[in-house]
Amino acid sequence: MGRISKYVVSILTATSCLLSPAAVPGIMEAWSGDTITFVLENDQFANRISDKYYTQGGKITWLSSCPPDKTGSFQQYFFHILDRTLPADARASRFTSFSLGQMIFTPDELKQRGLDGEERPYAGFSFFSAAVHRAGAGKLDTLEIVVGLAGRHSYAEDVQKVFHQWFNSSEPQGWHHQLHDEPVLNISLDRKWKLIRMGASGPGFDFIPRAGLSVGNALTEAGAGAQVRLGWNLPDDYGTYLIMFGSESNVPEKTQTAAARTNCGIHVLAGVNGRAVLRNIFLDGNTFRDSHSVDKRHFVADVVWGIVFQIKKVKLSYLYAYRTKEYKSQSLSHSFGSVSIAFSW
Repeated sequence: MGRISKYVVSILTATSCLLSPAAVPGIMEAWSGDTITFVLENDQFANRISDKYYTQGGKITWLSSCPPDKTGSFQQYFFHILDRTLPADARASRFTSFSLGQMIFTPDELKQRGLDGEERPYAGFSFFSAAVHRAGAGKLDTLEIVVGLAGRHSYAEDVQKVFHQWFNSSEPQGWHHQLHDEPVLNISLDRKWKLIRMGASGPGFDFIPRAGLSVGNALTEAGAGAQVRLGWNLPDDYGTYLIMFGSESNVPEKTQTAAARTNCGIHVLAGVNGRAVLRNIFLDGNTFRDSHSVDKRHFVADVVWGIVFQIKKVKLSYLYAYRTKEYKSQSLSHSFGSVSIAFSW
């Protein structure tokens, strides 16, 4: 992991030199607390008999405020790129986050040992990401770089087989057909707007559109969507989301969040997100080597609804996601669930 961190810093430093960065002025001193979030997604959280397609994902994220820092820090280089790309209020609060995660994809029939050309490949992806976030004036901007490994040494096969042993499920038989090892580099840019906010405390409602772009050998796509929330003591963040590049669920809107995060609340949410997909390694196969692949659909949508509990500085959420077909020979659409817990201190 130390090598990956050095690699990320090297990329950011090289990029910043090309762009001739300058110190970022006007950064407000942000909330001094941190948040750690654990997310687990699984298709059996939505349908007990489902075990296919995007079958499991997990992610751990550490989010921290980013006050004015020493000149030359990699955060400043990253923020410089963000400020050049999406201009915003220079007084916006700034945060950094670091994540570790894994995603697992399997075909429809796990008991089949042979290769079915109509079914998606077995694929795993393990990754590390570093991101900067800029929140203020009703906007949240995120710039994230993801490095990782797709293929056998993502250890997705081992993780899925262990889970199946724990729950006495049948062992998947076709992992020897999985994608070859391939290093992954992806860069994502995302913006969310809080267009409507009614009720700072007590009953509340808000409407949060988003748009984003990801470029890399794992995913190259553009997406847009929106989320609505209704409940009591809505948190001061920008919504709760599935695991996806360029999105973090617990970045606060303001610097004065220490008191706000001691409140208790509950809300329900519903959202939709559409994606125009140019490349998806988990369907298109390896970039530099021949591997199994299927004909993907270029437009995919997720419909999500769920419930979120805020218990002082602990946030608990459950999301149900319905995903349209991702490739042309896919027999059914797909659903899965997402459970997360976040601790702030």
